[in-house]
Amino acid sequence: MEDKQFQQLIGQHLRKYRKDKSLTIETLAERMNISTNHLGRIERGENDTTLTIFIKMAAILDIPNDFIEEIKQLYKENQA
Repeated sequence: MEDKQFQQLIGQHLRKYRKDKSLTIETLAERMNISTNHLGRIERGENDTTLTIFIKMAAILDIPNDFIEEIKQLYKENQA
């Protein structure tokens, strides 16, 4: 899996978690103290994200640890 595809996969999941919490992109971006454009690029997989931004997003959206484990496993499988 190419890095770009991996970023897109993560972004799709992050968008799903945001929508599951009924948050607009504007509301989440404001709570994370980033621009809506930046958040949109993350969700579309156009930008990689920093660990700090990912942790903020995970905390605000209450992303389960299972998601992180699934993404780690997927990454490992596709790097072999």
